[in-house]
Amino acid sequence: MSDHDGPDDLGDTGEPEDSGEPEDAGEFEDAGEFEDPDDLANYRTPFSRLVTHARGWLGLLVAIAVALPLAGWAIDELDFRRSGDTVAQRLGADAPLVDALLLVRVSTCAGGSSSGSAFAVDLGDGPVVVTNRHVVDEASAVGVRPLVGGPALSVTGVRLSGDLDVAVLELADPQALPATLVAGPDAAVGDEVRLVGFPAARPFTTEGEVVEVAPTRLLLDLRTDPGASGSPVVDEQGRVVGQIWARTADGQGVATPIGAVSRAVEEAVEAPGC
Repeated sequence: MSDHDGPDDLGDTGEPEDSGEPEDAGEFEDAGEFEDPDDLANYRTPFSRLVTHARGWLGLLVAIAVALPLAGWAIDELDFRRSGDTVAQRLGADAPLVDALLLVRVSTCAGGSSSGSAFAVDLGDGPVVVTNRHVVDEASAVGVRPLVGGPALSVTGVRLSGDLDVAVLELADPQALPATLVAGPDAAVGDEVRLVGFPAARPFTTEGEVVEVAPTRLLLDLRTDPGASGSPVVDEQGRVVGQIWARTADGQGVATPIGAVSRAVEEAVEAPGC
């Protein structure tokens, strides 16, 4: 039978020829990490979004909580100094009196707080700082600051009178003692007097006259507000003639004469503490 070429000729059974590089094959690029279209890594639930917002509001509230006391302190300090300036202006020639006046702040043994007035006076044996016994007799801590708005002064000791409403404050730094007032003569009925102190923990001054005199009491026809306890009563020459310790039902001042204050200071004993 003769050879013939047919459409299904399989006579060539050798290796197929290399077809070379596939067309348009190009280079394969590194696809890197596989990205899952359903990846939830950045998904946040409604609750997590709520927590995020809550943290933001909490931070704002904390900032406000810190800022408000600071703002309140700044306003209080400005008001205190403005009141002190007003008092100094009203005192006129007696303006140097303000340098001897002190605001007393007390933390009580029961956990409360109160305030009163004090002043430095020379009673003959050197300057002392005096206030009322009822201002500090239940104190766990006592601090004072000048009317002129200087820094607070630390009180390390308190001595109390046994029978009069008088107390002595001992400062941690004796060199920090403010300017000192001078003790005056015994007051008489009709004498013009002035009170300078810290009612409501604000500097204040008012004028009046002595209407009654007794060995341990002066009755004064002048306005006396709560917080003025311990304030000096001075005459027209700026000399201390008494110390406020109470007021009557109709608002008149009641003071201890300066002679009685002096005797009470000499007899005062250390406070028992809490």
